[in-house]
Order: sequence, then structure tokens, then C-alpha cells
Amino acid sequence: MPLFHSAVHFAMLLKHMLYFSQEMNLLAEVDQPGSLIDNYVTQLSFLLSRKAAGLVSLQARLAWFQHRLKEHEILSRKKPSR
Repeated sequence: MPLFHSAVHFAMLLKHMLYFSQEMNLLAEVDQPGSLIDNYVTQLSFLLSRKAAGLVSLQARLAWFQHRLKEHEILSRKKPSR
């Protein structure tokens, strides 16, 4: 049975660390005098959308894996014992 690889989760965490760094940079920029708030809002919206899409994807993969685990458990119980 294919496994849900923790590497997928790890990769997602690395992406979120990058997003966090980018968000911190955005905050530092927007705090500067004369900064463009529209640019901040646009870039933050983009980053949040990417984070949300990644989480939805990870959640879908995890749900698929959970479904496969349940199928495997049911099939294992149906096997005749020797």
C-alpha cells in the first residue's frame, strides 16, 4: 500500500517558512515611510493564497491516505486466518 510520505509534509513546512520570511520582508517594507500600501496588500494577498492552496492540497492528500488506511484495515479484517 502506498504511504503518505512525511516528506510531503516537510516540503510544505519549508515552503511555509519561505512564505513567513517573505511576509516579514513585506512588513519591514510597509513600515518604511513612503511605502506603497497597495503593493503590500497585493503581495500579501498573493502569499496568503499560495499558502492556502498548499494547505488544501496537503489536506486532500492526507484525506486520500486516511481513506486508503481504512480500506486496508477493512480488507485485513476480511482475510481468513490460518
